[in-house]
Amino acid sequence: HKLRKVFGSLLCDRIPADVRFERLRAMSKNIQFVIDAEGHKQAVILPIEEWEDLMEDLHLNRVARESKDEPRRPFEEVLKEMREAGEIDV
Repeated sequence: HKLRKVFGSLLCDRIPADVRFERLRAMSKNIQFVIDAEGHKQAVILPIEEWEDLMEDLHLNRVARESKDEPRRPFEEVLKEMREAGEIDV
């Protein structure tokens, strides 16, 4: 997860629509709805792992939007720099 946190905006400048759609489709199998007496959806219940994934995706999208105008560096250059500094070992 360290690389994903550090390089969130580089790894996922924007999650492509087809990827988001597939994730939502897969998630929909596990979603439960709380409905009122009239049958209207009032709340959603989903597994905590899916909630955490959703929150991470939202965070990464926010980071990507906020950093869209910042200068970019090649990913390999950043990896090399972090390896040399002993920050990562991949």
